Amino acid sequence: MHIHTLDMFNFFSFNADPIIKTCNSDRANLSQLYSIIVKKRYEIDSESHMDLLRALFFSYLYETLIIYDKGNYKNRNGLSKLSVREMDIYMKFKNLISQKIHYHRDLEFYASELCVTPKHLIKLIKNITGQTPKKLIDSSLLSILKYKLEYTALPVSSLAEELNFSSTPAFCRFFKMQTGMTPQQYRNSH
Repeated sequence: MHIHTLDMFNFFSFNADPIIKTCNSDRANLSQLYSIIVKKRYEIDSESHMDLLRALFFSYLYETLIIYDKGNYKNRNGLSKLSVREMDIYMKFKNLISQKIHYHRDLEFYASELCVTPKHLIKLIKNITGQTPKKLIDSSLLSILKYKLEYTALPVSSLAEELNFSSTPAFCRFFKMQTGMTPQQYRNSH
């Protein structure tokens, strides 16, 4: 199995739409595959059985991917057509965002960490995702902010400080520009 296999299943992506729209035939296919997996898991007594179970599991994931892409009107963004180097940069970029988003939001930092030019990073990420690296950075940050506003009672000023915004007003401007609401309005509506 290739190291980036699960990344092809874009519904596992950090900022993916978590809803998979299905019709009756899709549900029947998934249900049938699931039933086979459940039945086969009790028959594991050799490495061959384990391989079969893995294959069935990946069949289930691929079937789900087909349904997800169809339901979300998205293509797979050409992930399978990338060179190993391009996939490596893309995966490292996503990993860096998840590790460094609290401290770094500028494109130059990520490009420098990946040993590429900002122009190259923009071109690569846009080719893969259809979005700019800055948009992905902002989306990741926004997901964290929304989560913290919904599930913590931290004051907005503490969130701004924790996520290294220059000030609480800068935090509020960013949030309002992204969502159309102030952080407090968002918290109150959720």
